[in-house]
Amino acid sequence: MSEWQPIETAPKTNEDAVHYILITDGVCLPSIVSWRAQREAYADRFGTLHLQRPAGWFESIGIRSRLCASATHWMPLPQPPANGNGE
Repeated sequence: MSEWQPIETAPKTNEDAVHYILITDGVCLPSIVSWRAQREAYADRFGTLHLQRPAGWFESIGIRSRLCASATHWMPLPQPPANGNGE
């Protein structure tokens, strides 16, 4: 597994499929997050207003997400076990 690295060195790919583990709020409780680019406010074709979103690391929690503004360190997710049972 990789070592923890400063958050400033984390790749920012703007792809939801690329995830990392972060340490946030000064606590060593990792979160799985994705980098999201800034988005301006817009209305979709159904008239639903989508608010402006700042660029940053976002943690997904169910269908919602939150900005992890105080992230300090990161590392890539580890590879899963070869056969799914840890062997």
